[in-house]
Amino acid sequence: MVTTKPPNIGKIFFRQFLSPLIYILLIAAAVSLILNELSDAFFIAAVLLINAIVGTFMEYSAEWSAASLQTMVRTMARIIREADAFEVDSEILVPGDIVLLESEIKFQRILGCWILVPLKSMNLCL
Repeated sequence: MVTTKPPNIGKIFFRQFLSPLIYILLIAAAVSLILNELSDAFFIAAVLLINAIVGTFMEYSAEWSAASLQTMVRTMARIIREADAFEVDSEILVPGDIVLLESEIKFQRILGCWILVPLKSMNLCL
């Protein structure tokens, strides 16, 4: 199973500023500084900073929750190995295993091997 490491907290924090609305607010803060409206500029900057901190916390905890759930998910595959049919964890598939596909099973790419099924062996009911 391919797992990806969640991005670090610095990248998540800076991603909070990648929005056109945030750009407008940053320009408004800069204009307020130029016009010597320090209270407006600091208020806008404080709102942007609080938004970035809350957004970072929420996204970071969501990323770690998703990573934790991913480690708990097990993908099982129904296979035929040495003339016996049984269900195994998809991480222990080996070359030569025949994977049985059923209509209710999610088809996916397992261990970098594409599973091929001849058309004549598929039964379609309409």
